[in-house]
Amino acid sequence: MLWDRHRKRTALPDTMAHSRLYTAAALLLAAACVQADWCSKSALGPTCEGHSATLDCGSCQINVTSANYGRTDHRVCSYRRPASEITKTNCVLPSALHQMSKRCDGKTWCSVPAVNSIFTDPCVGTYKYLEVTYTCVPKRTLSRTCEGHTAILDCAIGVIKVTAANYGRTNSHVCSAGHPPHLVRKVNCILPSTLQHVAHRCNGKQWCDIGASNAVFGDPCYGTYKYLDVSYFCVA
Repeated sequence: MLWDRHRKRTALPDTMAHSRLYTAAALLLAAACVQADWCSKSALGPTCEGHSATLDCGSCQINVTSANYGRTDHRVCSYRRPASEITKTNCVLPSALHQMSKRCDGKTWCSVPAVNSIFTDPCVGTYKYLEVTYTCVPKRTLSRTCEGHTAILDCAIGVIKVTAANYGRTNSHVCSAGHPPHLVRKVNCILPSTLQHVAHRCNGKQWCDIGASNAVFGDPCYGTYKYLDVSYFCVA
């Protein structure tokens, strides 16, 4: 979205200062993320309506944890705004989290304009701002292995940390080639113990393999052709 010169001149000084501090913190946290399991960031400085919020995790991935587009404080983004535009302070938009997550989760960097056309207008006539809290997490790898084959988890740098796993079927199209419809129709096949089993076998190792088979995990849905999904990242 284009900004006019007047808006650039009247950008809130204290907001700009906060933005510089948060940007510096972001760079330090992103660098540290290569060596840590989790790089936490408390919040992004408030982004005044009409401007863009930039989330940056360096080599890691963004995970948005909270967001609001509206107004909960009459002082924030109030510079040269008439009193009628900053008086309302109970302006909350619950769907802001969904919008931010949809645009930023899983990316290393994203920029989202704080505008009504993206978030809708939760309080007409009020000058709003966007607040976002997010964390930077290591990049995850998804391993998908059809039944009867062997899953290989490998870290070029660091060791394996498994975050999610399931042996079963949640999608009729995955690992379906060459199999009759009745073997891939059931898509609510979930085995909760998969995570514990894979984590026990692979966590802390640079490399591991595990068979996607009933002999290893048991049979959570008899008569269904299954597959093994494992999500993991490498911890330095």
